[in-house]
Amino acid sequence: MIKRPPKLQKYIYFAVQKLRKEPVKKAWEQIMKTDYTDKKALENRILKRGKEHFYYLFQHIPKLQNMPNKNTLLSLLDRINTIAEFDDFLKHIPPTQKHDVIERPEILTSDEIKKIHVFGTHSSGTTGQSVRFPKDMRDWAQTHANMFYILKLHGIDPFAPYIYYWAGDWSIKSRITYFLKDVALNRLRLTSYNTSKEHLFKQYKLISKFKPEYILGIPSGIATLATFMVNEKLTLQNDLKAVFTTGETLHKFQKDIIYRAFKTPVINLYGSAEVGVIGFECPKSHMHIMMDTNYIEIMDSGEILVTNLFQKAFAIVRYRIGDLSSSTLQWEHDCEISFPIIRGIEGRTSQKIVLPDGRELPPMAPTYIFDKVAHTRSVIKFRYVLRNSKLLLLLVVNHKFNERVKNLIIKESFKIFGIKPEIVIVDTIPPLPGGKEKYFIIESNGKEH
Repeated sequence: MIKRPPKLQKYIYFAVQKLRKEPVKKAWEQIMKTDYTDKKALENRILKRGKEHFYYLFQHIPKLQNMPNKNTLLSLLDRINTIAEFDDFLKHIPPTQKHDVIERPEILTSDEIKKIHVFGTHSSGTTGQSVRFPKDMRDWAQTHANMFYILKLHGIDPFAPYIYYWAGDWSIKSRITYFLKDVALNRLRLTSYNTSKEHLFKQYKLISKFKPEYILGIPSGIATLATFMVNEKLTLQNDLKAVFTTGETLHKFQKDIIYRAFKTPVINLYGSAEVGVIGFECPKSHMHIMMDTNYIEIMDSGEILVTNLFQKAFAIVRYRIGDLSSSTLQWEHDCEISFPIIRGIEGRTSQKIVLPDGRELPPMAPTYIFDKVAHTRSVIKFRYVLRNSKLLLLLVVNHKFNERVKNLIIKESFKIFGIKPEIVIVDTIPPLPGGKEKYFIIESNGKEH
């Protein structure tokens, strides 16, 4: 268990970033110069970044290079002077589907990819699809700098020691890699795969000893630990300032129990692996969208589309992220932070997975199976269906799917669930009633519950 004071961690962090040629420091310095209470300045940043970004995309991204109305769109782009005009312009560009990212990555990849500093990343697959693509380091840096801003906004030093609470079922090699990464980032990683009382008590003791300034992780896992602490009347005797949740929808009952256990603000973050931080809860409990990094549109159906303004290597344009919203964006409001407000993001709602033998798993558990096959680009979408003691696995696949991939999925599924799934290849996996996308459902008498 290793942790460092923030001042030392800041020096180490930026020294490592410099060695890796990752421009986090530059992005952070720019953010510290920005007045986030100035709404006109926000509009100017969006328009400047948006127009410059699309000029690049039309020149270097095959999907936009080959659009038949490219010249018309470039003419429209020239004339954009307001957010409303930018919003209208976007509607002329077809949305990006997740299956495009999986099956046709070449149409979204810059012809200058070899000149751009990137690293491979993938999504967790919380909507039933895990995607893998090259991530532009400019976007990676902006995401981290944005997170620093959010932490500062809530009175937390960005370089303070913290708990990273996530799901995880890793090999020995992966655990060593993650341990080294966690040491470098001044954090202690806890996972939610084991929910026994003994394991939860061990986690409580580790947090008590580590004395983090904040906790960041998935709400279902943190809520499980919080429930245990409340039931066992356990409290922390340290300077914990906040709990940040991300990766899943934060439900009110989870927020309430986490607050009861940790006696500290519980702050909701909205984002994804593909584009990083999208929105955050401010100290006044408004959910703000960081539109100068990830510009979002909300369709009449409530579906959220995301356009990332920093991804040149691999275009994320009007991306169907798989989330729904019950409200439109509110640009005019009385909060001093200029970012627009959204209410009622409903995407990626999920509950704990309860298996026939009584074991409970976090809702993200199945995504780690498909993380291991994402590199094959053979599975377009998946959904597990548990019917009594029988586990079905619905798969939408392409021609790259083969017996090797199939056997790997069966093997990894058995390791996690203790049940060998029956694989059913289907043409499509539609959303459930109400428009929700879930990757694990439990049925009784043919009905989800």
